[in-house]
Amino acid sequence: MKKQLSFITNQHGFFLSYVLFITSLIFILTMSNIAIYRNDLQITANQIDQVKIESLFQMGRTKFKEELDKYNKQKDIVSYAFPDGTVDILIDDIHGNQYELYFTILTKEQQSKYNITNTLQVNNDID
Repeated sequence: MKKQLSFITNQHGFFLSYVLFITSLIFILTMSNIAIYRNDLQITANQIDQVKIESLFQMGRTKFKEELDKYNKQKDIVSYAFPDGTVDILIDDIHGNQYELYFTILTKEQQSKYNITNTLQVNNDID
């Protein structure tokens, strides 16, 4: 008869500790991967929201620049509605060819509100 190793045939729980350790390790790794995945989803949503805010800022500034002759030398609030959200522009401190603009941007999906102060230099040169 073949001789068997004593630690393999011993029934006093030698393998139970290894099984519990490996199971705990797999459980910890799985839970940490789930937490990392949730964080990645949140970071991605925030980055998409930031890109939308920057796009809304650029679209609002460009549209205001196109319609600048309507608001010449007046302090006013201008509102634009875009597919991703709304842009409110407060025109303040007009000094010659320089406008100080206060942007309030509100996105539709996450209802994020963002305020930006921007200076617009306008050249009235006629070519």
